[in-house]
Amino acid sequence: MIRKLLPTVAGISVLFLVIAVALASRVVHAQVSMTATGLPDKGLILIGPANPGFEEKAASVLNGRHDFTYESLKPYSVILQNNSHKAVVAYSVRWEYPAPKGQIGIWDQSFGQGSRLLDGGKRKTNPSDDKRGLTIDPGEWKLITPKSYIGSESKVTSEALAADQGYRTYLESVANRMGSSDLTVTLDGAFFEDGTFVGPDRVGYFDIFKADVTARHDLMARVVAAGKTGQGLAQVASEIESSLPASRKNELHPGATPSDYYEYYKNVYATEFLGVRNKLGDQGALGIAYFHSFEHPPVFKKD
Repeated sequence: MIRKLLPTVAGISVLFLVIAVALASRVVHAQVSMTATGLPDKGLILIGPANPGFEEKAASVLNGRHDFTYESLKPYSVILQNNSHKAVVAYSVRWEYPAPKGQIGIWDQSFGQGSRLLDGGKRKTNPSDDKRGLTIDPGEWKLITPKSYIGSESKVTSEALAADQGYRTYLESVANRMGSSDLTVTLDGAFFEDGTFVGPDRVGYFDIFKADVTARHDLMARVVAAGKTGQGLAQVASEIESSLPASRKNELHPGATPSDYYEYYKNVYATEFLGVRNKLGDQGALGIAYFHSFEHPPVFKKD
């Protein structure tokens, strides 16, 4: 009896998934008026769904794969193309749309990979691994949605997530918020691999990413220095744990300053380091510390 039911159950599961995609397609086919603005003088181009080349570039990224997040948010997605001679390692994109009472709604999304910054002119990461990440090498591009980035080697939304009612409802709420007219998408800022930042930076991403990378480097450089003494990491781990807030609450509030961001990320990475050490021991923690620290810390500057 169970064997006879299995095909039916499987068929129902597939049907639910088809229904889920069909529901999302109502959003996908919405007609959206979008103005996409990159930083062409810096070699960074934003291409919207209505612009020539979008479909071809998106198809080359997906390479026959289906991504539920992109399919749900396609009218609000853009291609970020890097025509410069340097890799892009972090970027911030802003969506602006009509809101009730004549106001302008804002949706900010940013992605960054500090380990991809150059260390004294040298690349610390594996190029093949980077293709699965968010960085964009010269001559390459990524598909950017209000919730994700997608490259030719990136993971795509799993079927399990696509079938999750809560996630589908969330994506629908994003689409409903942005509406179908007068949408403006702007590349608000981007970091190149040498630490140079470009863009209007209305979000304040320069300070955020700098604080993230610097806090992590400072902590990990401290661990590396302790490891070089040959006495193990017990003492530095104890000092790091003692420096954490007693309540272990680590929050950011509106109006946070660069020093607030630094303190926030310092506590994030301190907690992460202690967890890694407890799980992998001193050698594992030391390996992570070497990877996330720089012999020649990046110099961040605005162009």
